[in-house]
Order: sequence, then structure tokens, then C-alpha cells
Amino acid sequence: MRQPPSVITTFSREIDNILTYKFTDGGGHHNVHKHTDFLIRWEGDPREAATWHHEKDL
Repeated sequence: MRQPPSVITTFSREIDNILTYKFTDGGGHHNVHKHTDFLIRWEGDPREAATWHHEKDL
């Protein structure tokens, strides 16, 4: 019996615009800034469909 074909689960999208950003602290003892989150509008999507993403994921 043959294996079913592999399904590609990753895709790339182009950023249309960064609408805003926010700094997120790391919590803990020093409340140190750990990363920045960006509200991303993706190419071809309406503004209402914008999503938040960590800077390290972009």
C-alpha cells in the first residue's frame, strides 16, 4: 500500500503594513523588556484581519 502524499503545512505571506507595535515585558523580578509585538496587516487581507506577532517570528 502506498503512503499518501506529503502535505506542505507552511506558507509565506507578504507584510502589507505594520499598523502598530507594543512592548511586552518579561515579568519576573525586574519586569525587563523582552520583546516587541507588531500588529501586521497581511497583503491582500482587510485591516480587520490584522494579527499580532512577536518580532522574533517575523
